[in-house]
Amino acid sequence: MEVAVLPSEPTAALSEALTLAGATVQPIDLPELDAAATPDWTLLVVELGDEPIRRLRAARRLAEEYGVPV
Repeated sequence: MEVAVLPSEPTAALSEALTLAGATVQPIDLPELDAAATPDWTLLVVELGDEPIRRLRAARRLAEEYGVPV
């Protein structure tokens, strides 16, 4: 299972938990996303951290654009 994680530097605990669950973790950041690319994500996990509003907006946009569950 391919899991995208926003931000590109998630906490070690989140990365470890996803890996232990059998996920392949793909850290992403918004500026590096190519609009022409079609990701193979099964799921998008958003770690809100110290920018919750910005990351929630990003999650909504990615969910709408790529149809991936958040």
